[in-house]
Amino acid sequence: MKREVEREKELPAFSLTVGELELLWSRITALFDDPGDAHAWFTIRLPSERLEFANIEELKQYAHLPARITNFTLSLSQGGRSVTLRSGRLLTKAEVSASSETEAWCAGAIDTVFSFTQSHKLWYNWFVSAPIGWVLLLPIVVAAILCLLCVTPAEASCDSPTWLDQYHSLRSRFGDECPEADMTKPMFTRVGTLACETLNGYQLAYNARARSWTYSPTAGVRPSSADFPKLKIGTRPGTPTPPDYFGCTIHEDGVPISTVDKRTRSGSIYHTNLGWLSPADLRNSR
Repeated sequence: MKREVEREKELPAFSLTVGELELLWSRITALFDDPGDAHAWFTIRLPSERLEFANIEELKQYAHLPARITNFTLSLSQGGRSVTLRSGRLLTKAEVSASSETEAWCAGAIDTVFSFTQSHKLWYNWFVSAPIGWVLLLPIVVAAILCLLCVTPAEASCDSPTWLDQYHSLRSRFGDECPEADMTKPMFTRVGTLACETLNGYQLAYNARARSWTYSPTAGVRPSSADFPKLKIGTRPGTPTPPDYFGCTIHEDGVPISTVDKRTRSGSIYHTNLGWLSPADLRNSR
């Protein structure tokens, strides 16, 4: 007898950088028995073209992608198991679906994707899921408020670092995402900037932070006691692991970035005087 279980779940409206897509890809492939052998199908839709990639390396090598990707479909499968992620648009909902021989595997796959996208919500997420009446009324209300205040959403959300919290360094009071820092100008940390001594430490800490600072295995990273003395060999998923377990620090607002080695990077993660970090966590005005 062959049994197949299918589950799906709506996701918040979200967008990802190439580096964040790489992390999401690694989390999903880690769900399969042989991550390196998972069959992949990845499509990105841009205003005037449609791109298909067979793996994350092809995606990273393509030089003409926008800073943040909002319209894509990602499907990974192996054997009788599969995970498909479809991003949403302004008035359509994102969703993830999973199929397997057990409910447990489907639930774990869906939770992996949901928890990741929950940390990368777009500012308009709340009214994508709102009743249609609110959706139709909202543009009029927002236009009137912004006209009275004479500010743009970016100005309202990004200028004040006090609106940012320790675990979601780009999330403001209104849920907006702030623009990445211009690397040709002086840069400073935002509240909650994650910086790590090693690239492996950053990848481990990034995944742990997304799960409320509990350990989460990361594809391609095998932590050793020599590299991470506080992280015991055989640490089980869900074990509390604060940033210092990975050689990382959570920085306050306004710490200057004096050096950025653009030659030393992995995706959108750069090496700086503070360690490995993402420019998405930095800003130019102090």
